[in-house]
Amino acid sequence: MASHSFIHIEELKIKSDYSELNNLSTPFVIRGGVKNWKAIKSWSKDYFIESAGDYSVNIKPKADYVDGKSMREIEEQKTVQLKDAIELIFDSNSPHLSYIRESDLLSRCFLLAKDIEEPIYLASSKPHAFPRTGSFDPKIWIGPGNTVAQLHWDPEHNFYAQVVGRKKVIILSPNELPHTYPNIFPITELKNKTFFANNKNLLLKLQLCLEKFFLAEKGGQHKEFREQLKKELTKSEVSLLCDFLLDVNNCDVNAETPDYLLHPKFSETKRYEVILESGDLLFIPYFWYHYFRSLEPSISVNWFFLPENLSDTIGENQQLEILLNHLTPY
Repeated sequence: MASHSFIHIEELKIKSDYSELNNLSTPFVIRGGVKNWKAIKSWSKDYFIESAGDYSVNIKPKADYVDGKSMREIEEQKTVQLKDAIELIFDSNSPHLSYIRESDLLSRCFLLAKDIEEPIYLASSKPHAFPRTGSFDPKIWIGPGNTVAQLHWDPEHNFYAQVVGRKKVIILSPNELPHTYPNIFPITELKNKTFFANNKNLLLKLQLCLEKFFLAEKGGQHKEFREQLKKELTKSEVSLLCDFLLDVNNCDVNAETPDYLLHPKFSETKRYEVILESGDLLFIPYFWYHYFRSLEPSISVNWFFLPENLSDTIGENQQLEILLNHLTPY
């Protein structure tokens, strides 16, 4: 297939320091934004084993999307000691199950937590910015080379510090929704999901919407079905739906090496790319799509938090559109 010379890929905006943070509506990188952390010099395979080797962690697959579907809902995981996980991660032949993803290790291990600092902006913005989970505690991500996080969105802002190794990052605006091929879930199959076994009222509401849709004889148009959901779902039901999608909200396109025969619309997207180096601080705004691939064994730390004013990011209708594009009537 001919190359797509018209594809719009830009390097992510680089900022020199924190003084430039007048708004958080677009992604950026501060080169060396956390270069003064003790962790930048001290964190290594041996340091982790010596400082926190006996702590327990969960290891998960280093790829979260296989054969056109998210694996997070059904993925295997295993609890091991950190020292054993680190040996796997820094092995040149690391197994599939070798990724410490979004761990609370720093909340449990003071010896590691003292090596990092909250990003200045986040510390100064409290209590205006607030965490969705009720805690500002950082998460740590430790994985081998070629660990991949498939293109996805998160319902919060994200300050992401690269401590050890390098990562390739690709970011897209929420405006690119029509071109991102979201992972989809037919309403008729949701009854088989564990989440909906514990949220039967939401499932019932979705099924009632489906019945109305068929009675209206709208010809099976997915767009019209989503428009109906917009009218029928309450805010609390939308919030529950978001909770379900958080683990399965991938896009069915390889953002780094897309197949334009399978996903032709992705060629129309404007994409931002950057290689994160040790000491860099990345900011990803609320609901922006992002993809990560570690280029070597990698350790990263991040903070999720909600914006002070959601209307300053993307509109409520656009948020709902992103969620509902993961659903189809059948």
